[in-house]
Amino acid sequence: NAHLSDIQFWLECESQQESVHRYEKVIEAARDRKDYASLTAMQRQLLHWYGPLRDAIEEEQREFLIGSQTIEQKIEGEETTTVTKRKKTPGGCGPFMCTLQAEKLAVIAAHEATMYALAVGENTKLAVMAKRIGDAVEAEVHVQRALRQKFEERRLYNRALKKNQDGEGEKVAENTAQEVVTKEKENETKADDKSDGVIEKIDPWMYGGSHLERFIEEANRYDPGKKSRLRVSTANRRALAILNSDEEWTDAEKIKLGAALVKILLEKAEIQIPGEGRREPAFTHELRWIGHNRRIGRVILHPKFFKLMTEDKFGNFSGFTTRHQPMVLPPRDWVGPDDGAYSALKTELMRTHGCQIQKDAIQQADLSTVFDGLNVLGRVPWVINKNILDIALRCWDEGVVLGDIPSRRDFEVPPMPLKPEKPLDWVDTVEYKSSDSYKAAVAEFRSYREGITKYRRIHQKNMDLNSLRCSAMLKLDQAKKFKDFQEIFFPYNMDFRGRAYPVPPHLSNVGSDLCRGMLTFSKSKPLGPRGLYWLKVHLANLAGADKMSFDDRAGFTEKNMKSVRAAVTNPFGEDRWWMGLDDPFQGLATC
Repeated sequence: NAHLSDIQFWLECESQQESVHRYEKVIEAARDRKDYASLTAMQRQLLHWYGPLRDAIEEEQREFLIGSQTIEQKIEGEETTTVTKRKKTPGGCGPFMCTLQAEKLAVIAAHEATMYALAVGENTKLAVMAKRIGDAVEAEVHVQRALRQKFEERRLYNRALKKNQDGEGEKVAENTAQEVVTKEKENETKADDKSDGVIEKIDPWMYGGSHLERFIEEANRYDPGKKSRLRVSTANRRALAILNSDEEWTDAEKIKLGAALVKILLEKAEIQIPGEGRREPAFTHELRWIGHNRRIGRVILHPKFFKLMTEDKFGNFSGFTTRHQPMVLPPRDWVGPDDGAYSALKTELMRTHGCQIQKDAIQQADLSTVFDGLNVLGRVPWVINKNILDIALRCWDEGVVLGDIPSRRDFEVPPMPLKPEKPLDWVDTVEYKSSDSYKAAVAEFRSYREGITKYRRIHQKNMDLNSLRCSAMLKLDQAKKFKDFQEIFFPYNMDFRGRAYPVPPHLSNVGSDLCRGMLTFSKSKPLGPRGLYWLKVHLANLAGADKMSFDDRAGFTEKNMKSVRAAVTNPFGEDRWWMGLDDPFQGLATC
């Protein structure tokens, strides 16, 4: 259990830091070999983003903490006058931009924007993308705080244990460690920030690169004036206040931070066009009219980038997935509206989507019965069905279109028709509308309307395929990640109507046919005297024969028993009856 608890804690904390290490390790290895051609096309694209994104974000942090200096020289006759101006951080997101080092912010921005654009296609709203990025940054700050707390508790426990090696026992050591932790927290709360702009203590868990310390040292070295030191001290206090606060960030603050990171992404993220030797922006921003008097911003992912991701079998896809994954230990019991489920990740009991009225209501309600119900659901152990996972992976690799496994090829999109121009002799009269010129113009416009409708319909089908491919890749990736665990668990929360759902968004026991087929109870039980009968009924339901009596459904399965045995013996043999079921993967698992 101790081993699994460490694994669970790491699974909740691994995502961004592992991606940072992975990027830097790949870059260093390729540089040592002097061979970037060995990298996949997808890896080269993301590595090309990583450096510019990191540097641009670091510059934004520098501008907030130190102040960007613009030097203008005015030459009047033989004398030269130097004027220094300071640039203000736009949007008021400077303190939030400094809560994490630039490396992590670069990874979060690239991963969250890419996954959102892949999932929704051309319906990517700028505000929603910015909110997702802001949520991810806030979640990473919470994770870093949990890591820091765990590290401090372990360090103080070891110190107390060493002091009590004279026989007082581990219980005394635990009490001593807890007392030290409480005392140090009180001291941190009472301590006042110094006005010289120097951080007293840089937390290695929070600041991997000690970027705040480095920036402040540079500020004191190059501009040691009192006014500069006061500015740096104020910026430092604002950043640390946000970092150490337990209060939730407001939606407006998260959207401002996310929008600033999206702006950097639009400027720095580029994709190399294969065979053409030129680079184009990987993301483009455009404004679209909604109705007659409202416009919304959209961020569009370059279509060639998605093609690279699906064709390249990108090995680092796990770094793109959500933090909220299945658990290897039973979830923590719910004891409050925002206290339960994961250890390090903050999870809300109700999916309020920012509605403050609902948040206030659940704070005042007696939720003890709701807690008990969600806790019971979360304790049910599951396991990955490796046989179904292997078959699903084979379908994906071989391009077999089945259930949730979509086609790997897009529909052929016809060329976009050109809108016909209005005839020069157009006259809005009854005589002209009966002329051959008018009839030809009307026929031409109808042909254009049919062509543009067909073009948009096929284009939308391809965008839907993109979303389905992304969803399938995420589900398969999660299943591969947890296939070797003897038990996995799904923490539950609920929507505003009180309906309970697993928190992990991709792989769960209430997901699609592919998800349910790849999951089974970890603890098996005998079927019993009537169990086989109901299993036959269940298979008939999955085959679509669910509008007949139970006996007829069991008879339907009996008639197809030869195909059932063939599905078990050789699923990809000549008899592929199971592939024609309404829910093929659940049906095969039942066989």
